Amino acid sequence: SVAYQIFADRFAPHPDQGHQSDTGLQLAPWGSTPTLRDFQGGHLLGVVDKMDYLQDLGVNLLYLTPVNTSSAYHRYHPTDFFAVDPLLGGEAAMQELLAKADRKGMRVVVDGVFNHTGRGHPSFVSLMENGPASPYKDWFTVHKWPLEAYEHERGETRFDCWWGIPELPELNFDNPGVRAHILAAGKHWLDAGCAGWRLDAPTRVPGTFWSHFRRTCKEARPDAYLVGEVFGLQPEWTGNHCFDALMNYTFGSMAMGFFGRAELQQDEAIGGDYAINKLDVEQFARGVDAMHAAYRDVDGAAPPFLHLNLYDSHDTARALWMLKGDTVALEQVVLFQMTMPGIPMIYYGDEVGLSGGRDPANRAAFPWHRPSTWNMELLEFFKRATALRNAHSVLRVGGYQRVPVVSSDGAALSEIFAFIRWKSSDKDDRGGALALVVFNVSEVAARDVHICLARSAVGGSIAAGTLMQDEWNSGGTISTKSQLQVLDGGDVKGLAILARQVMVFISAEVAITVAEDKSVDFA
Repeated sequence: SVAYQIFADRFAPHPDQGHQSDTGLQLAPWGSTPTLRDFQGGHLLGVVDKMDYLQDLGVNLLYLTPVNTSSAYHRYHPTDFFAVDPLLGGEAAMQELLAKADRKGMRVVVDGVFNHTGRGHPSFVSLMENGPASPYKDWFTVHKWPLEAYEHERGETRFDCWWGIPELPELNFDNPGVRAHILAAGKHWLDAGCAGWRLDAPTRVPGTFWSHFRRTCKEARPDAYLVGEVFGLQPEWTGNHCFDALMNYTFGSMAMGFFGRAELQQDEAIGGDYAINKLDVEQFARGVDAMHAAYRDVDGAAPPFLHLNLYDSHDTARALWMLKGDTVALEQVVLFQMTMPGIPMIYYGDEVGLSGGRDPANRAAFPWHRPSTWNMELLEFFKRATALRNAHSVLRVGGYQRVPVVSSDGAALSEIFAFIRWKSSDKDDRGGALALVVFNVSEVAARDVHICLARSAVGGSIAAGTLMQDEWNSGGTISTKSQLQVLDGGDVKGLAILARQVMVFISAEVAITVAEDKSVDFA
């Protein structure tokens, strides 16, 4: 799969330009400078209208930020877990979106904000109106009455709330009514046609609840995709007792730190959980290996193949901002993303060059109204990158291993990173495939590069004389060598790679007998 994150209020307005005037709503102009409070009129029918664009981009998995009724434009202040916000078009628009996505072979994952409610949720309104007499008294944890849900300093609330923000009262999951309410919501949206959940701040909910949530969701839809917003390497949150995968910010921090190369602008939008630091090739390689190793023994589908690999989102500064506008670095990050295990996620607008620092600058409206501002070369790059991944299953579900890269005299090359992906053959030695991906992050070309495939897990399966085609550069003018041949002993020698170039060599129908890791492609 290739995922695309849609921020509901900012991706696309209603396709009828007269829609806003007919509603009498007061909305900020589409494309105006974003603030922490303004609504700009994004609409689910706008998403429907842009489905052809998304399909042309190579996307087949849509991740929607919350669409529930809410008092906030971002809708992380939910007031009804079962209803679609009328400002987004309500249930009718959601059903039209799901129906069109299904016709186009796309799946839709929705954002579940179940740790807390907004102050406007009926249960909390009852608490504010009735105090200790409210039937929902134990749905929340109150430390002192009266609540004073509005008139107090942040951090001095009289009830538990997310990050001390009184707009976000936290639910008490010790209460059976709360648990039943959220389990019903989880089932409701899968029954409606959604393909899974992205769970917001799940570590603030008792871990035992998520095993019940998983069981409920898998009974409703066995192929439901459950991904948790959990930072760092935390395999305990994945597997048959919890989530299928995590939002893989570890992937993004390493990719940005290595391929960015230049001094990166730091982002503090999520409390330092997404730190970007410059990495050399060995630090990067060890980090990638550690990321995969952390989840190798997880029960169930292997998370390295299911993790949502991202480098920016609505909770971080945009990649181009962090990279100071270096589109070549962004392209290398994206190609790494498209050739690695896991589900690559594109944050809306990155593909046309949207930039911006921390919230709210990272949530600007998609510039449909200003196509002259689009970076068309970058857009075409994204299309080619997704097409590469979609065309070659070995890049989606194949095994992974870093391979050593040295010069002709055997010295390690510190600016070149290479890895292989492979699929094993069937019993008739058919269907195997091998990919060799090589990144040069240096400002200078490298000549006579030797890549040591013989030392890899599949080295003994690669026959001398095996030809591999550079599927990324073939047919263009920048490729230095569109085809390479594996020598006796299983190595590749004499490769030349241009400055800041990526080469993706693939050989199909290779008789590989070494099994890849557990491989699952959510598609």
